[in-house]
Amino acid sequence: MNSDKAELIRKKYKYRRLIMEGKLVLPHEDAVKLLGPDCAYHLYSVKDTKRKPRSSARGRRRAKT
Repeated sequence: MNSDKAELIRKKYKYRRLIMEGKLVLPHEDAVKLLGPDCAYHLYSVKDTKRKPRSSARGRRRAKT
């Protein structure tokens, strides 16, 4: 009985961590069950904006002309 409960807690923590790291995306309703309503709201309310790709010359010095 205790080992079953411990295994359930381990799995719940693992999935919670994956969601928090952005490695796993669940529907909002399911995320609320694992994370709680406040945490899920903040995670799922952030809009995913595409960033511009960085220049390949970043970090290199320009050639003097």
